[in-house]
Amino acid sequence: TGGGAYASTFAMQISQEGKVGIGTTAPANNLHVKSSVSAGSTSLFIERNLGTYGLLVTADNNGNSRLSAQGAVAGMLFEIGGSEKLRISNNGRVGIGTNTCSSILHVDAEMSLGQDDDNRSMLGYSNSTNRLYIGTRQGGTNYSDTVSVTSGNVGIGTTAPGAPLVVVG
Repeated sequence: TGGGAYASTFAMQISQEGKVGIGTTAPANNLHVKSSVSAGSTSLFIERNLGTYGLLVTADNNGNSRLSAQGAVAGMLFEIGGSEKLRISNNGRVGIGTNTCSSILHVDAEMSLGQDDDNRSMLGYSNSTNRLYIGTRQGGTNYSDTVSVTSGNVGIGTTAPGAPLVVVG
């Protein structure tokens, strides 16, 4: 025994429940990272391939939370059950239902606005007929022919306008 006084400090704590705390002695979750530094941010970095790629999760003093892809990455993918649902490419473009983001927002599906699945408005593109449509769904019935645009022609009440403007009904 050297008789000298020392202070016991913990950089990491593993609770009896198996919760890991970094910067805290009382982890509230399976992994709890806490910063005692008053300036800067608290962060968690997940690294892949010797620092070439990584995911940085941060929380700063202004209440902002960030999820940031680091390094030479192609993009950030969001998957459910192993299937990609949303992609943010490294050029800032967002793809939903597609892994090819050809514009700032590329949606490869029908978009809807409304209170539920049976009562809503729809905006979509039909690959089989090469047309843009604006429609409604009321009481479970689709009205996809409200407005259709195909080959430069606009149809109201028809899915196949054969002239610059066709109104049916």
